[in-house]
Amino acid sequence: MSKEYRQITTLSWIPAAPGSSLPFSHSVMPFPSQWKGVSATQDRSLPTRSLNSTLRCLAPDLIAIDPKADRMGSSSWLRTVSPGSLPPGVLALIMNEWALRQEKGAIGHIDADLLRWESREVDLLAGSTTANGTFACADPASFSLIPHWAASRITDPAQCFEYGGQILRFRRVASSPGSGPVEVVSWPALSGGIDKDTGKPSHFYSILLTFSLQTRPFESLPHLHMSVGVRRWLSRPVRKKYIPTNTSVDILAHVPWIQGMALSPAFAVANLRGKRYVESEGKPVDWDNQLPALLTSLGALQTLPDPKALLASPLEFLQEDRGPVFAVRYDHAFGGNHFVNPGSVPLFNDSLSRQIDALLAPVWVRESPFPKIKPSGKAWRMVKRTLPPQGAAELHVECYTARSFIRKALLKAVADITGNSPIPSYEDTLDWNGNRIHIHNGTRDPSRWMLMESLVIPDEKGKNHSTKVQLAESGRIQEIARMLPPVHDQLTLALIQIGDRESYLEKGISDPKASMREGFARTGRLTQFITPDEKGIEHRSMKAFLDALRQAGFAHPISRVGDSDHPSQWNQVGLYQFRIKDRSAGRRPVRFLPVFVALGSDSDSTPQVYLPEWGWMSYPRALLALASKKTPALDRNAVLPWLQNAITNQIVPSGPSLLFVEAQNIRSIWPWLQDPRIGSAHPFGGPSGLDDLRILRVRTHVANETPDAYGSNEGHSGIGRPSGVFVLNPGRVYASFAMRPDAMNTTSLKADPVTKPTGNRWNPNLYEFTLARLEPGDCPDTLALWAHHLRSQSLQYHGDDTALPLPLHLAKGMQEYLPNHEPDDDPEAEA
Repeated sequence: MSKEYRQITTLSWIPAAPGSSLPFSHSVMPFPSQWKGVSATQDRSLPTRSLNSTLRCLAPDLIAIDPKADRMGSSSWLRTVSPGSLPPGVLALIMNEWALRQEKGAIGHIDADLLRWESREVDLLAGSTTANGTFACADPASFSLIPHWAASRITDPAQCFEYGGQILRFRRVASSPGSGPVEVVSWPALSGGIDKDTGKPSHFYSILLTFSLQTRPFESLPHLHMSVGVRRWLSRPVRKKYIPTNTSVDILAHVPWIQGMALSPAFAVANLRGKRYVESEGKPVDWDNQLPALLTSLGALQTLPDPKALLASPLEFLQEDRGPVFAVRYDHAFGGNHFVNPGSVPLFNDSLSRQIDALLAPVWVRESPFPKIKPSGKAWRMVKRTLPPQGAAELHVECYTARSFIRKALLKAVADITGNSPIPSYEDTLDWNGNRIHIHNGTRDPSRWMLMESLVIPDEKGKNHSTKVQLAESGRIQEIARMLPPVHDQLTLALIQIGDRESYLEKGISDPKASMREGFARTGRLTQFITPDEKGIEHRSMKAFLDALRQAGFAHPISRVGDSDHPSQWNQVGLYQFRIKDRSAGRRPVRFLPVFVALGSDSDSTPQVYLPEWGWMSYPRALLALASKKTPALDRNAVLPWLQNAITNQIVPSGPSLLFVEAQNIRSIWPWLQDPRIGSAHPFGGPSGLDDLRILRVRTHVANETPDAYGSNEGHSGIGRPSGVFVLNPGRVYASFAMRPDAMNTTSLKADPVTKPTGNRWNPNLYEFTLARLEPGDCPDTLALWAHHLRSQSLQYHGDDTALPLPLHLAKGMQEYLPNHEPDDDPEAEA
């Protein structure tokens, strides 16, 4: 049993005192005013992403590239502390070469005399507090400049860190344009093993530190966060055709990229073009972001190796004594294992952060430890899935398998989960706590096996690859409709054998999963896929069937505790928003699909979903509708009015409710949930009308918005992995840590990434719970504990905690039935 820790220590620093100052001198380059006029007359922004990404690679000394700098009113674009590394003449050369590759005559030529670095002196800690007491920086640029200031202290060439007899020195990595977090990596790279054939060090990696400036609701000081991890470098030849999309390459140059440009001690970052195959339609893998064309024009192409040579002999390009370093970031999709495991451990984090304490002092000091809260009174107990699952009274399960070992594993999983013995056969019926589960052989007709095959991409001239794939998908959907009878009158799950994504890409063919999901949905069937790899087949079959049950609306009833004033007696509602791309539109505009998933207070009903246009429907019916119908998405400016109407007229009238939202997912649409506004005034700026509604915002570790942390006990030297709920701001903000998952039971607190890089490591992320709206008489500690409890209630993750409380977990899980869904790429550092 793991040790219990009564407090947590975060890798987070705050100013030593209110009113502290941090003077910072740097140089700023505004975006050319004549190019701003171009974007204004065309009523659209210039496509500056490729220019910014190219500058990120050519000039890593740029500490920040401000986003949307080409818009009227913007006063800054590039920021640096070494303007001499990028003289205006060199910058004009790069910009003009980029401009030539845009629409003919649309941008024009830039004169170097019009480009000037402007010196600026700013107080990075200058700011005020908003109406709810949250710190607000006077200059939004502080969100990128303060992390850079911290990184500059750590990457000073004279600065080193010691751990386990190893000396670590760090170098900065060029930040993504518009990005707040700043990365530094240890260099030279560390070795995680010895190559059996050559006897030389292999499996190289670096310690990765990420810094970001964040605010915390209701607190008048900013927080400097640090995360600790491992960046693994590609150390073996890539023998597969498939490479991951946007593979990053960190570059440490010893020769100038362009005549007149000074060198930087920082790592530049370039990307390999996001092709699905090394050879695709006759086009080899190449450098992305217009880099080859630009460098060719600038006479500097010889500084970049051929990508195929880089992937075939990565170790040759990792040796600093042989010239410029080109370190390819390792990805599992390359194939082959990397001996070094990701992650860190509390002991290493503690040692490293204590050395950093001295570097950040006296301006910044570490936050004091935060105490743990425990349930109090006999009315509260952490009950973990003790009640039988509830769901549809009749469930039909069809197995579409061509391999006997998969069929046996799936049937065994069904028997084990439902508590039936012996293992059922096809055309069998099981009883599960009063629910009837009917097993069917979906592939009794061998001709149906073709439904599981890869898509056949038509060879039609005049059509691009994307159009050909859409034609193949349409054909597969029609085949499914022809072969399978509709089952709209009964709840049916299809368990389907399918190849893994990598195998399809290797063969140069397309993954049929999306078309199969839509085709089966049109016949009324939910789908769950499983790959034919025999390794771990029993475990994967269990997980597959559990997730299939989640799709069918089966869930453990939420344990009811106490009286009607306890959150267990309220409606539990999750709100999640999806970004949808319209594939039929020319410019593919983004639309938004907000969904509510409600778990009723009666505890035995199937989760209900509320959607635009369609209204309320059961969870499984909503999944089928999303996969087989046109998604009822909204324009951006229509989402907030729809949310207000849904909460006021659908959620509130249903009785006392607790609404869960995820900060990074929804706050750009619902500004009241941003740190400076949360909890103040009315959520929608109008009259109340929200009686008996509580709102709890969850903030995740995305973009380093919550700090790394470790558990400790006052007066004791031991530190380790925390679990449970801790108080960050009494009554309003809490930290939730999951229990160690079953799959991580081999991890060790002693497997630090320096002395034991091949060890298994796991640390729980800090999930921040902010009580955005309360009712009189509510107990904040109880609400935080209840939200944490809902992380352990998912049927799908049997025995493990989920990242999000159950209503949010169910809502986010709907994304697999949205073929045009795009991940939320706008985490928004909050200014």
